[in-house]
Amino acid sequence: MCSHFLRFETMRTRWALFAVDEHGTVGARVSQANAFVAPGHYAVRSRDGHPIAVRLTSERHVRRVRTPQTGSQSLRENQLHFRDAVRSRDRACAITGQRPGTLHDPWRGLMAAHIYPVSRLAAWNQERRAWITDTTDAAMIAPSGLFSAQNGLLLEATTHICFDLYEIAVSPDHGYRVVPFALDSLGVGGLVLSSTTRPARDENRRVSDDILRWHFHQAILRNMRGAGERPWDEDNAGGGRWLSLGRARMAGRGWRSRWPPGWGPSLRRESVGGMIDWPGKRE
Repeated sequence: MCSHFLRFETMRTRWALFAVDEHGTVGARVSQANAFVAPGHYAVRSRDGHPIAVRLTSERHVRRVRTPQTGSQSLRENQLHFRDAVRSRDRACAITGQRPGTLHDPWRGLMAAHIYPVSRLAAWNQERRAWITDTTDAAMIAPSGLFSAQNGLLLEATTHICFDLYEIAVSPDHGYRVVPFALDSLGVGGLVLSSTTRPARDENRRVSDDILRWHFHQAILRNMRGAGERPWDEDNAGGGRWLSLGRARMAGRGWRSRWPPGWGPSLRRESVGGMIDWPGKRE
């Protein structure tokens, strides 16, 4: 995941994490066989242990803005189509599996959530329109395609809020695992996105991997990008900088990561010649 916010001199830089003890001494390279990264400090170096240059990306996460309510008949029709398509596909919260509704109000507490915000239309049309492959009439999903079920998930109300705030995200590249980026009060860490979101025989309603990947990237930028801190003493740790990997609330009391097996190696393939403070797994 570090590749989302760390930048190297070349794209072909091969790097690894090295454990650093309390005295600032760089130790052994972290094994790629580990499924979890333990709490602590890590030096990011070349795979053979030499310092390498690194910097933080200047990219910022996209802030979600509430879409203004207008009197547009077409917008209302687009939203109704989106809501009904997502409801009929998922039937329950796609992350928690909850069905908080009642016999007389089966959709109570469930929200048809846009993964990519409708308010970011200009950037969407310029760079990302191809992510929607839905062939439904544009009058229903809008010319942008943002009202396609491919851009939606049915979420329980609290889960929807956390999703919009990038406190939870789904990685389509790791088995559609749900990843919490804050205190996992919902208990969703490690769950798998409902298979209803990926109907085998209806590509028009299958959630877009590209859009899920975009949302996951935004969650990493918001929660794990960190900031450069004090210069790292070259005599102690071989040059580079301190890099704080994780927002304060992530490293705080009670936070626990639930990265799926295999994520540790992906981190270790992309490290730096500085220091990473990794909150890791906490009970």
